[in-house]
Amino acid sequence: MMRLLRFLRPHLYLALLALALSFLAVGAQIGLLGTSAYLISRAALRPSTILLLMVPIVGVQFFSIGRSSFRYLERLTSHDVTFRLLSDLRVWFYARLDARPPADLGRVHSGDLLSRAVHDIESLQDFYLRALAPPVVLVLTVVLVFLVVWPMAPSIASVLAVLLLLGSLPAVLQLRLGQRAGGELLRQRGALSVAVADGVRGVSELLACGGADAYQAKLDATQERMLRAQGRLRRQSAMSGALLGLLGNFAMVAALVLAIPLVRAGRMPGWDLAVVAFIALAGFEAAQPLSQSFQALGQCLAAGRRIFDIMDQPVSRTPLKAARQPADAGVEVRDLSVRYDPQAAPALRGIDFDLPPGKHIAVVGPSGAGKTTLIGALSGFAPDMTGSVLVGGVPIEAVQREEIWAMSAVIAQDTSLFNVSLKDNLRLGRPEASDGEVAAAAEAASLNSLIAALPEGLDTLVGEQGARLSGGERQRVAIARAILKDAPILLLDEPTEGLDAVTEEAVLHDVLHFAAGRSLLLVTHRLIGMEAMDEILVLSGGRVVERGRHAELLAAGGVYEQLFHLQSDRLCSG
Repeated sequence: MMRLLRFLRPHLYLALLALALSFLAVGAQIGLLGTSAYLISRAALRPSTILLLMVPIVGVQFFSIGRSSFRYLERLTSHDVTFRLLSDLRVWFYARLDARPPADLGRVHSGDLLSRAVHDIESLQDFYLRALAPPVVLVLTVVLVFLVVWPMAPSIASVLAVLLLLGSLPAVLQLRLGQRAGGELLRQRGALSVAVADGVRGVSELLACGGADAYQAKLDATQERMLRAQGRLRRQSAMSGALLGLLGNFAMVAALVLAIPLVRAGRMPGWDLAVVAFIALAGFEAAQPLSQSFQALGQCLAAGRRIFDIMDQPVSRTPLKAARQPADAGVEVRDLSVRYDPQAAPALRGIDFDLPPGKHIAVVGPSGAGKTTLIGALSGFAPDMTGSVLVGGVPIEAVQREEIWAMSAVIAQDTSLFNVSLKDNLRLGRPEASDGEVAAAAEAASLNSLIAALPEGLDTLVGEQGARLSGGERQRVAIARAILKDAPILLLDEPTEGLDAVTEEAVLHDVLHFAAGRSLLLVTHRLIGMEAMDEILVLSGGRVVERGRHAELLAAGGVYEQLFHLQSDRLCSG
């Protein structure tokens, strides 16, 4: 809770103002009901002059207007401070995420991370709107009721103060229950986000493999668990609200029972009988929000733990302070090992190679050999990495991540495209590029025929995930991005995956043409165009089992030669 309260410090004056306005609104409600009861009671007794009723008449008007005005100003101020706090919390959360090594974020599913960044932070609005103010307002209301009723009947004032404090007990029980049920709701909401994200990304595979029904059943079960958690929270809130309403009526009856003997004995005016009854009832208006307050507090504490849990996870590799800029775009890898789970075997072990400017290296091997992990290590996304990766003679940890990303361009097998224009998708490579530079990059990537066929040329929307483009066209967009970025290091992760042989050869030709003079690392399991590579690394089980040029590896008769002839046989049989 204290960590959440720290975000309140810059806006403390607004929070105190909202708290004061909330108390004034409750005080105006007590004044309105008490004054109304006094006015009706005095009028029923037919006072000798109407002037005796002028003050309570004015009081009713004042408290009526004041109650609405204070409540409106309280809502305005409390929501203003809440939006400011949520804005600060989001900025802090994203800044902390950005400061962490990208590899650490890979330990959390993107759907769950999105749920924490959106839903969990959004739920913290209740911490500032519902959880903090109501208990403070209740304590102030107890003091107010005690001071107002004490001159009329000290015994009634004491009883009402005790009953108002007891009114918080049903709500206090909600703290534990709300924390448990609220935490379960947040976990199930995160699980639902994970399931939806997996379904959206893998819809093609689910339909192709006949897994749609099983996925739908899993999604329905996850949603049902989330709905059950929501139902438990609502039932708890309804029960607590009912108990508070019952206690408020009991307080009014108790005030009447205690006041009637005092009126009979002449120790209290008769008109005060209705006054103390209505003040007792109005005082419980401050206790009514407590059922939601403590339930919201429990849920907010659970949300806060989910948010801070990510921030408190240990950093896999502590970045070194940048001592100098890389001298060039050369990459040196020495005894590199990467593992995803401390209990599992390494995904890469003892990898060594040099990639100076202008050299082209291909990394081949069967699926699961660690090829994609190597790309992740060179771009800063590999977890638990040992050994050394030098860029221009500088350890990769000592180079700013933005500098690494600026020096390298990645062409992956799954190009990320957004439902914006083709021009805007290309500009992801370099946002400040001019229209002429974008057009030149598109031409260099052989996109001219595509652009000519599109109804609005470069301004045509490509659809979600580039739905209007073929696989080869999407890969050419990725190449155009890399050309536009003009990075000296190219990292290619299966850039021709899923393409037919003709398109694959054309795309690879464009890539190699653009890569002239640049450092190129090509990760692939398809041995096409290997004759143009300066060196080939054959991975198996996370280790380099063979290395050399294409002709040398074929002559050696090892793993590479087996992979090459296996693919050749498949092509011939196809």
